Amino acid sequence: MKNKIFDLLQPRHIYSGSTGLGHVYMPTSLLTTGSRLLQAGYEVSLFDENIRPYIGTAQNLGINLLGSPYVPVVKDRLHTLSQQNIFLGGQVVNGLTSNQRQQLFGSVYNGNDDEILKSVLGIESLPSPYKTSLIPMYERIPDQDMKKYLEKEFSFFVSQGCKFACKFCAAIRTQKDALGTVTKVTEVYRDFDIMEQDLSYLLGRARTLGVSHIDIYMSNLDVFQSPVQLGKFADTVIKVRSNIPEIQVTLRALATIDSFLNCAEKHPDVITKLVQAGYTTTGFGIDGGAPEVWRKVGKAHNFSSKDSDPAKKSIEALRISKEVFGITPEILMVFGHPDVDTVDSMQSAVDFTHAMVDLYGAVPRPHIAKNLIPGNDHWMNPANQAEVQMFIQEPWLFQALDFCALATEYTHGNKDFAKLVNKYYLAICNIEGNTTQPIYPIELTNKQVTLSGIQNMLAMNLNRFDR
Repeated sequence: MKNKIFDLLQPRHIYSGSTGLGHVYMPTSLLTTGSRLLQAGYEVSLFDENIRPYIGTAQNLGINLLGSPYVPVVKDRLHTLSQQNIFLGGQVVNGLTSNQRQQLFGSVYNGNDDEILKSVLGIESLPSPYKTSLIPMYERIPDQDMKKYLEKEFSFFVSQGCKFACKFCAAIRTQKDALGTVTKVTEVYRDFDIMEQDLSYLLGRARTLGVSHIDIYMSNLDVFQSPVQLGKFADTVIKVRSNIPEIQVTLRALATIDSFLNCAEKHPDVITKLVQAGYTTTGFGIDGGAPEVWRKVGKAHNFSSKDSDPAKKSIEALRISKEVFGITPEILMVFGHPDVDTVDSMQSAVDFTHAMVDLYGAVPRPHIAKNLIPGNDHWMNPANQAEVQMFIQEPWLFQALDFCALATEYTHGNKDFAKLVNKYYLAICNIEGNTTQPIYPIELTNKQVTLSGIQNMLAMNLNRFDR
């Protein structure tokens, strides 16, 4: 009989100090896993080291590897753990081969793989995450912790999947492998009745805890991609809010220019309903300043070759967002693509951002493109495996893959190009209203990671959290 107790661990944020609260953010993916395991008959406990140290003793432990900068954090944390079965979950894990995972973390399991979970834990079946309520896990969160989560913006699981194939993205999306085989992906929504139950619970818990306003970050990768389902979600939120009117709700999400314009033209009522539900802000994936850049990074849908001004499509989307629907546009500018961007294209990105801030009150959100993100096209290409192996052999280099981190020679090929990228990135960071905090990458000594380099990097980035 297997030990049917399971601990879930959210490691402390890499840029937190060693004491006090870290970056408190509701770990929705862990809660989803926990609720599924509860239905499978396991007893589950959640531990968030941004609030307090882990004190669990279960022989089964699941750890959330939230992004590339967490790779060295989790690797170091594993040295202090003695659980029999350790599972790593999160987007980064899906981007690693089994051999890469073994080199980085030793004998751990891929916690994203349901077949592995069932085999190791002796479970016959696991419910679909799309049909799983998180209420059983919400109920296990103490009031003092839940109040902290609800007072901050938190992610709400609405959908996953994106039909587009942006090359720098490592999310669940349409992809083409090295042999040219295309795997198409479509957006999939959670069960609407379950989302209604979960939202009702969260608003009710907020009321009980004296939290009057909650900020929700929708999980959609491209929120306007499926207008019919989006309209149903808006109706769901409106219904829940009408039952608990004293709690204010604010929603925001990511979107492509293409999907927004299509929805605005064919389904404007859906956007109007979404605004009625509390939707205030869209992070538009602009991600470049020239057609040649968009083509090469898989974002040709950002412009029309018929337009004399390649930015016309983006400008129109931001204008309609602000002037027609009253939605604040965020300019999500992932740029500085190695071997793609030029001085002219990066200057165009800066100029575009300035203009949109002035014209439509857009919010700058610049990020630096990184070729190597576990699971993206560059990472998976066999021709780049020597470069990949450099990061596998020196895990602290993963910290520099933070999209907010300044460019370096080892992320962008040479020092001169890295300096140019940083120049234009910081130019956008200095525009009024910018929400991105630049992160300092780890510096190498004689091309080696040193203890002093790690300590200096952590000191310079102390409490520099993204929201």
